[in-house]
Amino acid sequence: MACNTFFYRTATSYLVRDRSNFSTKRRLAIGVLNKAEILPKRHVNTAHPGRAHPIHGRNPKYATITGFAVGIGITAIALYTSSKEKSERVNCAEQVKKEDHGLDDIKDDIDYKIKLDNAIRKAKDCLIRKRDEMGIPGMSVAVTVDGKEMWSTGIGFSDVENRVKCHSHTVMRIASISKSLTMVAVARLLEEGKLNLDTPIQEYVPSFPEKTHKGEKVTITTRHLVSHLSGIRHYSKEYLEEKNDDVDDKKSGTTQIEEKSATEVSNQEKADKEKDNSVPSENTPNRDIDNLKKSEDGAIRNDDSQGGKKKKKKRKAEGQDGEYKEFLIKEKCDSVTEALKMFQNDPLKHKPGTKYAYTTHGWTVVSAVVEAASKEKFVPHMKQIFKELGLDKTGPDEHEPLIYNRTRYYNRKDGKLMNAPYVDVSYKWAGGGFISDVHDLTKFGNAMLYSYQYTDNQHATSEGTKLLPGYLKPETLKTMWTEVKEARTTPKSEQYSGMGWFVVPETADHGCCRHQQYYTNHTGGAMGASSVLLILPSAPQQELTDNSKNTSQVPRMLTPPQGVVVAILANLDGVGMRSLALEIAQIFQEATRK
Repeated sequence: MACNTFFYRTATSYLVRDRSNFSTKRRLAIGVLNKAEILPKRHVNTAHPGRAHPIHGRNPKYATITGFAVGIGITAIALYTSSKEKSERVNCAEQVKKEDHGLDDIKDDIDYKIKLDNAIRKAKDCLIRKRDEMGIPGMSVAVTVDGKEMWSTGIGFSDVENRVKCHSHTVMRIASISKSLTMVAVARLLEEGKLNLDTPIQEYVPSFPEKTHKGEKVTITTRHLVSHLSGIRHYSKEYLEEKNDDVDDKKSGTTQIEEKSATEVSNQEKADKEKDNSVPSENTPNRDIDNLKKSEDGAIRNDDSQGGKKKKKKRKAEGQDGEYKEFLIKEKCDSVTEALKMFQNDPLKHKPGTKYAYTTHGWTVVSAVVEAASKEKFVPHMKQIFKELGLDKTGPDEHEPLIYNRTRYYNRKDGKLMNAPYVDVSYKWAGGGFISDVHDLTKFGNAMLYSYQYTDNQHATSEGTKLLPGYLKPETLKTMWTEVKEARTTPKSEQYSGMGWFVVPETADHGCCRHQQYYTNHTGGAMGASSVLLILPSAPQQELTDNSKNTSQVPRMLTPPQGVVVAILANLDGVGMRSLALEIAQIFQEATRK
């Protein structure tokens, strides 16, 4: 009996631990033990109905064995039930925790969307203000953050006369952003070992004449060309008449070929002014071309030398705007070699490698170098690169092909909006001859940013898929996006030329004061069009990821691209948009910062 009572107490003791169902489980245990005749039975004492006395079982040995077995069974049931209910409580707690975490995620998503909506509203207001200030017929913009498009739109008209709305897929001239695209071709040839940046260009383009400065023979390299340090002129020929230390004139060692070229240029301009009544006067679109000097592309602005205002007044008095006639060329150029003849015999503005002077013609020489190194014609070679980059809407600005969603181009005359004159840009494919839309430009920007941030240590994404290498090597992009100290765009400017790009390095001179972030960009101005592509890289960041080996969390670099890319196009010339693009980039950077 003592044994039976022991198992009874042992079984019920486990049931007591769970107070929620104690009474039911205890009754169940007692019932089982009674049925097995383990517990003592009670019968009613007829003499004393209120009293009862136990009657021992008839087979104590059998009862002991049975009690032992049933006790173990009840104990096991009790343990199982207790552990199951404990597990259910844990699972319930985890579920509640997950639901709370899910609510936090939903809240974070809502906050993120509110911030993003506010950013879009602010950015659109900035865009509209720029349109209103400059009287721009149509603009398109696209913004990506970490490679994902956050906003794209168009405002105004791509065709004012026919009231065709401008949208994000409107195709426009990208002007000098073409230089950044051409730089990709140069970089690929460099990585393939087919091009040396420091080799004299005559080894690739033998037809280009050797140059001198102050009677001394000088060397121009591809490195000089892609950083605007070559000394080759831009559209303006004004320097040919200047007599200072920076120009090769007759008194400072100009060669006979250069003297002849300068004389021929001067005589040809005089003949043109006498024979061609269509040469732009101060009231023609060429006055707006002068405004390109005021744009935020420091390169073009650099054309204004000291005393520039006085020279402008002199030109207006004499009606001499003919030096920009190259900007209005209408004849098609059949080859790069033919385009070189336009300027190759002109004297250099300065000794190569010593001073910054923006030049689109210098990039025509770059296109000749690309042709020689790749053994392909320049335009087909660039079309292949566009295909590899996935730029379906990017290509040469040709008049004959049907290009859907192509805009009309505009400038101003006497304060009135006018259709821009027809021009042919085949003489400057590399420096300003391509068209695109803002989606293609941001895609291109992200391809470059990905290449810039990719490292060999990034073996996989957060989903476990292997990262593909960038289109260019990281070290190549770092070289392209590093400022060239000799190529500061203006003496007080924060902007330097890199290689095919302009770079603003990070600066912070004082605590709690202005902090200039690092960014890279290129702006452009063409006949009837303005453009900007700006890339604001994020600082290197790490995310924590589970390590399957030791269950700890280890840092891993975030998947590139990380940063903001902004592209803006306008169908009016003379519009500086670099500060606008930077403002929009900073708005989205702040809104999406975690």
